[in-house]
Amino acid sequence: LMDLTTLYFTLYELLLSIVFGLLTIFVCLKSINLTFLKSEGEDLLLKPNAAISLFAGAIIISVLLLVHASVLPSIDALRAMVLGGRELDMEILLISFGYFIIFYIITLVISLGVVFLAVQIYMAATINIDEMAEVKKNNIAVAILLSAVLLSMSIFIQPAANRFIASLVNYESLQSVKEPISAYTPPTDKMISPRPGKTYE
Repeated sequence: LMDLTTLYFTLYELLLSIVFGLLTIFVCLKSINLTFLKSEGEDLLLKPNAAISLFAGAIIISVLLLVHASVLPSIDALRAMVLGGRELDMEILLISFGYFIIFYIITLVISLGVVFLAVQIYMAATINIDEMAEVKKNNIAVAILLSAVLLSMSIFIQPAANRFIASLVNYESLQSVKEPISAYTPPTDKMISPRPGKTYE
């Protein structure tokens, strides 16, 4: 039974990671087009530019590293409810999924904000070069440097992001979640028997 429950947890985590990982990539690409790479209505991601691809890929990886923090607390919330005595049913799956949606939105907003803020601060500090103009000119060296800055910042703040999201879950309250009322079986006359030798009027 425990092995089967672990399998359910693993499949649930895998499904969330695949679906929302792809969604995150889509959001990142749209955000890159609307901020850094927008040029007179032209989608520069469609051009054969290795520097732009490298820069965009670094943003996607950085955001995915941070957004992944939203998956594990959702799994832990589900596990806490199961260990608290609840059976693995649709109700607690929906509760766990609700937690995940909240965590995902929070981490996605924070991740995009941190990544784009890091790029803006770095470009503001290097006043002698216009990094985005160089990336659009297919300057691989500048794209590698920007990618290194993004990945370093994401790796650096990832533990803090994980702890922040995990702190939003009250595991004790989840473990104390009671069975639904529909699962309650009222006692019958046969379940209540008097003590031997004692009569009731």
